[in-house]
Amino acid sequence: MRRNCLCVFMCLGLVSACGGGGTSPDKCQNVKCNTPPGATCDGKQRLTYAPTGTCVDGGCVYDPRPELCAVACRDGECVSDLCAGVSCDVPPKPSCEGDTLVSYAQPGTCDPATGFCSYSASREACPAACQDGACTGCTRDDDCPADPPRCLDGTLLETSTPRCQAGVCSQVTQKTDCAASNRLCQNGACAGSSLRAPRAGEVIVSEFLANPQAVADNLGEWFEVRSLAAVTLEMSGVRVGDEGTSGFTVSPAASLPLAPGGILVLGINGDLATNGGVTVDYDYASFALANGSDSVRLIAPDGTLIDAVRYDTAAGWSISAGRSLRLDEELLDAELNDDPAAWCPVLESYGLGDGGTPGAPGGTCLECQTAADCESVSPQCQDSLHLLQFTARCDAGACRQDVTTVDCSESGRVCQGGACVSPYRPPAAGELVVSEFMADPSKVNDAVGEWFELANLTDERLTLAGLTVHDDGSNRFSVPADSQLTIGPRARLVFAINGDFAQNGGLKPDYVYSSFTLANSADAIVLELPDVGVIDAVRYSVSGGWAIAAGKSLQLRENFLDANANDDPTHWCQTTLSYGAGDLGTPGALNTSCAN
Repeated sequence: MRRNCLCVFMCLGLVSACGGGGTSPDKCQNVKCNTPPGATCDGKQRLTYAPTGTCVDGGCVYDPRPELCAVACRDGECVSDLCAGVSCDVPPKPSCEGDTLVSYAQPGTCDPATGFCSYSASREACPAACQDGACTGCTRDDDCPADPPRCLDGTLLETSTPRCQAGVCSQVTQKTDCAASNRLCQNGACAGSSLRAPRAGEVIVSEFLANPQAVADNLGEWFEVRSLAAVTLEMSGVRVGDEGTSGFTVSPAASLPLAPGGILVLGINGDLATNGGVTVDYDYASFALANGSDSVRLIAPDGTLIDAVRYDTAAGWSISAGRSLRLDEELLDAELNDDPAAWCPVLESYGLGDGGTPGAPGGTCLECQTAADCESVSPQCQDSLHLLQFTARCDAGACRQDVTTVDCSESGRVCQGGACVSPYRPPAAGELVVSEFMADPSKVNDAVGEWFELANLTDERLTLAGLTVHDDGSNRFSVPADSQLTIGPRARLVFAINGDFAQNGGLKPDYVYSSFTLANSADAIVLELPDVGVIDAVRYSVSGGWAIAAGKSLQLRENFLDANANDDPTHWCQTTLSYGAGDLGTPGALNTSCAN
């Protein structure tokens, strides 16, 4: 072991050399040697130092303490594994051996004997030459790297295709106009959009199929939007949803432009083979249209509501299975399409047979599915004798009216006001009066023997079609409006509760009624027409002086045949002539003279 020697020179009487012969200062004064150096390695030896050293000429000297390591010494420590903590991840740089490129694999391997890393080398013959650790030149296009794409301006993109020609790489450039796909050139790619988003009311829902029949709802639902703007709009980024949480954002791989007046079809399924045969421009998959009540809302990327359609069968929306609803072409408006009356089911069919015109304007409104859906048409007079009657039917979704011609003259009538009516006019107030009545027959029961007589006070034949007879309660009957019942000039007609001569006491009535009876003590006979009002009314009562007697009719004196005069009980008297089975009365004949 070698030791370092410290030589100290003394001044022996050399006054000039030793500072004038005085005493030299002590350089070790106040020096403490208690900080030895750290452990080091000398080959396989580990060197440590005594904790306390000796000050020599102002510096500390520490005695070394060598220790021979069994395997090796590293960083001042004896180690048993030279590769512990060694990371072989920095291989040598590629190099050239003539025209051969030598490169090294990563990671490498640590040699446990030396602790040094070794890396596997691979050699590649360069197609042309090797220089500075890289092959130069080429033999095929794949040997050449492509230049990265770059934007020449806001819409023009330049891309490069490498070519190898005569061992030299070159680039063939190609320019793409991003604006042709409604995109901008950004960061070396066509991205974003050059079109603006729709504003409120510029795009509307114009047709939708909520309840397909040819396929299941979750395969065949779709809706159609139409542009009302004068410029092409960007639909990418538009949010579609209902008033709940269901919805989606239009996000195609490329731009989804909507031209002025253009139509886009958005569907739940884009597969023609399974969606009923509808061609969709965008399939969303995550939005459903309820069959009874739902909504379709279009919301711009900035949150602006573009359009909203809320439909509800309870509010008059005609949601039919297998039929889309389309908006009237005259009502293409974001507010007008809120009205169910602006929509109709579509007659035309597509694909597998559901009704609709997806992607096309217009379409024929489906008027009906059954005849009950068709509007009824009132009968009309073709001329004075012929009546046209209309029967509605539904023919392939369109309402048709079958016409039947009725010859009114065959029933002795004429055509007036859309009906076969009597050629005679109805009586005016006071022209038809009650002239006799049997309230209490004795030969037969009241239920079969009651009757009353009406007198025509005019010189014309009058029609009694539509005449209603009632009391002051609920008893009433009406002569049918199409009845041919008439009363001749100055003639009498008998109305009876029973028309059987053998049952009614021997009476031959002109008209048989039901739902009307004559009380024995007090009642009323009121004659009324719809367009005239009350023609005559007789209200009788025993307590009021009316001489009601069993088996005797009351007759109006001939000189009091008047609608006002017959209100007075003194103008009536009991009949003295008998008819039929023996009750007294003159039904249909002139009244006899009264005894007083």
